[in-house]
Amino acid sequence: MTLAESRLLYFEAQAVGGYSSHQDKVVYDSMSHRDVMQKPSIGADYIQKFSNKTGDWGTLALQGRLTWDNEGHPSVEPQLYNAYL
Repeated sequence: MTLAESRLLYFEAQAVGGYSSHQDKVVYDSMSHRDVMQKPSIGADYIQKFSNKTGDWGTLALQGRLTWDNEGHPSVEPQLYNAYL
């Protein structure tokens, strides 16, 4: 197995938004502004396999993103939502 075959890095973008006739404004979340997984964001996922001559012995996975929170004081929030070895 080559180094290129043991790693994966990809980027993601999520656009969430709509118009609320009830609030008479554009909203940048889905259903509830408290739902952290439903905010506009950009992120990256990294996965790496570890192996030796006898086979795989571990996997490293990191997933994180930056979200845009427009409620209250607009801000960018970093989130690490999956990490394991």
